[in-house]
Amino acid sequence: MGCAALPAIAEGVPAFERAYGQSLGEYLRTCEEFRSGLQHVMNAGNAFLDKVPVRFDFSSARTVVDVAGGAGDLLASVLRRYPVFAVCC
Repeated sequence: MGCAALPAIAEGVPAFERAYGQSLGEYLRTCEEFRSGLQHVMNAGNAFLDKVPVRFDFSSARTVVDVAGGAGDLLASVLRRYPVFAVCC
């Protein structure tokens, strides 16, 4: 997929789609092995997410935005440690 990245950026097409001929969502629906592996990797990352609010001091923050593509686990981890933040969805 590395060769697809730069042309995809220039064309405004997702690199995954350019490399594999279908969107990531379509691929995930059709390839159980890939979907399972990706879920395993994402779950392994959750151990890291719980350490973020311990390592970084968010107490002076007025706004915290989680713009990643996951399920909001990083924001949930921050909110567990700093429950004073308001949440807007």
